[in-house]
Amino acid sequence: MIHMNLPKLIATSVVRGSEKGQSHGGVYTIDFDSLVVEQHIDWNDGEIVEILGVISLFGFLNRWNDSMGTTIEEDAVSSGKQYLEGHGWDEGKHNGSAY
Repeated sequence: MIHMNLPKLIATSVVRGSEKGQSHGGVYTIDFDSLVVEQHIDWNDGEIVEILGVISLFGFLNRWNDSMGTTIEEDAVSSGKQYLEGHGWDEGKHNGSAY
């Protein structure tokens, strides 16, 4: 028999129509070696709506800033150069020269 060390998996879920008639969501880790599932976070309806609102807002802002070529703040540029430049990052159209 071959034994492999399997990784732990982080999973998220949203369950509709629970016992209380509300939606719930959570974050779980699944350990395939020991066949154990642990729940770390449980969200209710209101919290799920807030999370989706934040995700939607930042999705809109990302598209807006990309479409407009919004200039990036100096602190963000210096952080980008420090941490991301070695991985191919540059300011591109967001350096203020395009508009």
